[in-house]
Amino acid sequence: MRVKINGVLSEDELEIIIRSDADQVGIFVGQCYASPFFILPSTAARLVRLLPPGIAPVMDTHMTDHDEISNLMERSGIYTVQLHCWETSEVIKLRDQLPHYAKVILNCFPMSPNFKANQFEISGRFADAVSMDCSNLEPGNNSTRRDLPDWDTIAKVVPSFKGPWWFNNIPDAETSKIIKKFNLFGIEAGISLRKNGLLNEELCREFVLSAKGVLNKN
Repeated sequence: MRVKINGVLSEDELEIIIRSDADQVGIFVGQCYASPFFILPSTAARLVRLLPPGIAPVMDTHMTDHDEISNLMERSGIYTVQLHCWETSEVIKLRDQLPHYAKVILNCFPMSPNFKANQFEISGRFADAVSMDCSNLEPGNNSTRRDLPDWDTIAKVVPSFKGPWWFNNIPDAETSKIIKKFNLFGIEAGISLRKNGLLNEELCREFVLSAKGVLNKN
């Protein structure tokens, strides 16, 4: 079980994530929509240099243009990118442009009225993993969303991509059940690990231990 903590903003928050024993840190670069978690590529590069071996950085981005994404990855020194907004044609071009060791993760938002279950038929061939946001709508969408994930809909979507699945924003009370039900490769969280806007060390630690504790019991 891989565990990712998102939205690091400073060296102090990075230290909290390191101490939590997370496997990956989500660094938000390339903003198009309202969000408090985006930082400059130069700041991202500085944080990446502080990461110890064993914790991998992931560049989360709103950008869709393959040239812009590739440029941000090079400037930040991050070679795994998670696309919160994407178009199939741009995903294909990005995959062709990136070095062989780079990884592409596609975000999907099954709670959105705009979500189409077949969207991975082509795009999924060029992605290394998919991350499913179980609660939120895609960036920029102000439509009303469900209070709780529709697990029946999600269960129909998962078989459409044969690679590793990540889940994001699983309600705390359902984490153990959902990890086992879907045999997840990894889970991630960000805003739920904050108190008064600040990343909380106790919440981060509990999140990691809960996820990996499920794995240890299997």
